[in-house]
Amino acid sequence: DLLIVVTGASGHVGGLVARELARRGVPLRAVTRNVERVPDLGGVEVALAGYDEPDTLMDALEPGDRVFMVSMHEPPERRIALHRGFIDVAARRRVAHVVYLSFVGAGPDASFVHARSHGATESMLAGSGLSFTPVRNGMYADEIASWFDPGGRITGPGGDGRVSLSYRPELAEAIAVLLADPTHDDRPVVTITGPESF
Repeated sequence: DLLIVVTGASGHVGGLVARELARRGVPLRAVTRNVERVPDLGGVEVALAGYDEPDTLMDALEPGDRVFMVSMHEPPERRIALHRGFIDVAARRRVAHVVYLSFVGAGPDASFVHARSHGATESMLAGSGLSFTPVRNGMYADEIASWFDPGGRITGPGGDGRVSLSYRPELAEAIAVLLADPTHDDRPVVTITGPESF
């Protein structure tokens, strides 16, 4: 039986993915560090586990599961260590497929430090022997308001750089499709952004 595991189910993207799968009637297990923050998913199984607690992950993952691996909101070195721990457990538990929340331009030579850590995670997944799909999204359109300082300016090393945006509810819909439909598993990368960079 197909079962989808959603990590970070009490977070923003993970919560949206869990809601979308529940709306579609897809069997899922919601994994979280904070049970109280998991959205109401209509009686879905909830597992308490964290990337930094391998024993809890061993209990939360089962052979054959299809797993949404949310990326941790941590500084790059800590993020990579946490992701390595998760991938090690997923490989030991022989999950069927991992859909990983990555970032556009992920890779070792990316100028954006977070894209480098996502590239490192994609490399770890590739070396683990697991079947996986990296989902590379852009900056979140629904967070633009938080980019402005009190004077109404966005400041930073932007220059003439362009940005492509992703809208989290749409991103979650696409991730739900990738998780629920194994016919997409052979796609090496899935990039999900708006139609243009500006």
